[in-house]
Amino acid sequence: MDIKYSFRDEEAVRALKQQFPDIFQRNMILAAKVSTRDVQKTARAKHRFRSRSGNLELAIDTDVQIASDGEVIGIVQINPNSPGGAYGPYVHDGTPPHIIRPRNKKWLRWPDGSGFQFAKMVKHPGTKPDQFIYEAGETNQQHINDVFNRYADRAIKEAGL
Repeated sequence: MDIKYSFRDEEAVRALKQQFPDIFQRNMILAAKVSTRDVQKTARAKHRFRSRSGNLELAIDTDVQIASDGEVIGIVQINPNSPGGAYGPYVHDGTPPHIIRPRNKKWLRWPDGSGFQFAKMVKHPGTKPDQFIYEAGETNQQHINDVFNRYADRAIKEAGL
């Protein structure tokens, strides 16, 4: 999901970017860090899945990168190397219907309240996606625009334009 932002004073920002690219880029990096952190906080707090260990919330990670053309890119994603990151994409994007078979034994077993149920295979109906990161981005879209405008104004003052 891409979130685009627009500046209030496009002309001043264009002049700032041409005359003082270092000041502009430094402030846009700060704006991206603040924005990604806010989306991360929202995604960790507002989701529909049942959190048992908190690992999936902690797996929501942020990063700010600079593209080859100098564009600042803020990324909010599920870190696959964290404890909750392994199953995070399945929660976020959902799963299609699939068959579950035992890996190491001959039977699947699960408790049913009065004992255990056994089966050689189970037809799982799949899971609905809970796209909490995308929803957090959409929820914060206006706030992100305001953050970038605030940092653009700050850069313009810093440059003396």
